[in-house]
Amino acid sequence: MALLSPVMLPPNQLSFAVPPLDHLKATGETLCHSKDHPDTHLTDAHTSATERVYEALRAAIVTRSLLPGQTLSRSDLAREHGVSPTPLREAMLRLEREGFIAVFPQSRTVVTHIDVAEVHQMHVLRTALESEVVTRLARRRTPPDLGAARAACTGDVQVPKDFPARDDAYHQALFEAAGLSLLWSKTAALYGALDRCHALASPSPDDIARAIAFHKDILARIEARDPDGAVQAMRAHLTDGIAGLAEWQKTHPELFTPTA
Repeated sequence: MALLSPVMLPPNQLSFAVPPLDHLKATGETLCHSKDHPDTHLTDAHTSATERVYEALRAAIVTRSLLPGQTLSRSDLAREHGVSPTPLREAMLRLEREGFIAVFPQSRTVVTHIDVAEVHQMHVLRTALESEVVTRLARRRTPPDLGAARAACTGDVQVPKDFPARDDAYHQALFEAAGLSLLWSKTAALYGALDRCHALASPSPDDIARAIAFHKDILARIEARDPDGAVQAMRAHLTDGIAGLAEWQKTHPELFTPTA
């Protein structure tokens, strides 16, 4: 089959107007959607609403404002958070993927119990990843920038409610110093079961001081270019973080998946 040759129309016969290139350069206009395009603002608002609802529901589950087994009403949640059904649905899909809720189609949506097997598996995953992170940092030929991680080691040990965010900031800073920020953003969302357990710990000032001491020891071993020592310190730190798991199960059996 012969291909048809394109028909070249004179500029004044085009069915749509394209501004001259000089005009585009002078005004900064573009033929593509810009960040100021109305459609882009709608997309940003939608994404923001989804993220806001997700963060609020995740925090409510982690802090036990929403308890395992509790049924979630989508209409009530949409009204409470002031969002339409779409961003709420997307937020709940994300929570389902991360194991915080279980959705039974045409029936109900409930908060899940903490699965101890999942806690152990996520601990194995996190330990393996962060061992690799500190190994890479300790083997750097040029000293890595550990300023952000060191800054996260500061703060008042007498303010327990602030420590989880500082702890997250420390570990995230290590990933970023190792050039693995994408890995942090992809895997941190998987640690829901761990986060729920850590929220049961109610750390005392002594617990926080011990965690900060681990943080500083890890940094010291990285700076000494001691990869084995850094891995050992990281493993000890992460294991210490779930040392109370058996006790938490005894104290809060209603939060955990019943064992056979």
